[in-house]
Amino acid sequence: MEKRLVLVFFSVIIALTLVGGLAGCDSEQKDDAHAVDTSGVRESDITRFENGYRFDKNGWIYIHIDGEPFERGRQHGYLIAAELKEIKSSLEYLTMQDTGMEWSFFVQSAEQMFVPMMDQEMLDEIKGIAAGAQEAGTEITWQEVLAYNGYEELTDYWWPNEQQKVYGTLPTQVDHDHCSAFIAAGDATADGKPVIGHNSWNNFEVGQFMNEVIDIVPADGHRIVMQTQPGYIHSMADFFVTDAGLAGTETTIGGFDVYAAGEAPEFYRIRMAMQYSSNLDEFVTYMREHNDGGYANTWLIADINTNEIMQFEQVSTATEFVRFSAK
Repeated sequence: MEKRLVLVFFSVIIALTLVGGLAGCDSEQKDDAHAVDTSGVRESDITRFENGYRFDKNGWIYIHIDGEPFERGRQHGYLIAAELKEIKSSLEYLTMQDTGMEWSFFVQSAEQMFVPMMDQEMLDEIKGIAAGAQEAGTEITWQEVLAYNGYEELTDYWWPNEQQKVYGTLPTQVDHDHCSAFIAAGDATADGKPVIGHNSWNNFEVGQFMNEVIDIVPADGHRIVMQTQPGYIHSMADFFVTDAGLAGTETTIGGFDVYAAGEAPEFYRIRMAMQYSSNLDEFVTYMREHNDGGYANTWLIADINTNEIMQFEQVSTATEFVRFSAK
């Protein structure tokens, strides 16, 4: 039976207006972790937990978190605990249905592969997500949150290659790549400034959760606003803007199955790139470091400070990027 599909679209105009605001704010504004405009939202509709808060509008979940890694993760987990409970239930049957293996197998494998290649900051944020969800009544371990963040490459990249080692051939792959995207600037746009568009296609069980917009104000690095799913430290959708003036999206490179187990997972590298890159060159550097080939993508990134856009293709064996100046 053909899987049901859901199309998720994130407003390009709103996102690029936001990145312009983030990039143009002064240091005093950037230090104000609560400078988000919540006018039009009744206080009774806002759920608060420590420095974090949540409100739901027009089918979207808006989350704000800030602070040190564990604390911002804890805020996130507490505020989306109900969604995480449903997501975990879905993962428990989806992994068996799609791979023939128990969810616990991938949880154990994720801890073994990913933890040695991640720094403490991101691990602490993941542990905080689990702790916050537990406080709100959802039973989930930090190892499960870790595996959930790496679900795409665990099930679509690593596991098929493990099957090849056992059975001598790759399993038959169904063409189910998830998105399309574009980026433009210069003569291709009305005002010459970057414009980005992206949509995501996925099976309903997973795609229904791509309705979170999270605003992350980390203690270190750049502020990030991105479309994501509850419990993720990355976007996955992918659609993001940062206060460094970078905006980005991607489209998956289909049919690529080479995977370098033991290197850094994509969800970790893209989060580091978003949080710590101040320009296009730094973005490429973060993405190339210990690349495992998981979730092979063509990244489309804009720098509104220089009015440059970039197409950056990355698989496990090679990377290539082309920059276009629209000054």
